[in-house]
Amino acid sequence: AIASRTMGGSTRGSTVNKKQPPTVGAQFQSSLARLMNTLNQANPYFIRCIKSNKEKAPCVFDEELVMRQLRYTGMLATVKIRQSG
Repeated sequence: AIASRTMGGSTRGSTVNKKQPPTVGAQFQSSLARLMNTLNQANPYFIRCIKSNKEKAPCVFDEELVMRQLRYTGMLATVKIRQSG
């Protein structure tokens, strides 16, 4: 037993200390943590596109269509809130 301990051996069953490959769950958790870190560091901007006419033709402006889109996206309410302070 003494020789075994001094020579780096073990008196119990030999267990090899090999690193196991990461499980799918561990890989997913690591990937998700990296994604969340990236997202938390970002400053996202949202751009809302408004169509000026149904035909998507240049230089044609359909006021009713534009107002409907602005109302449905909440832009009119946002503008009113910002104007009121």
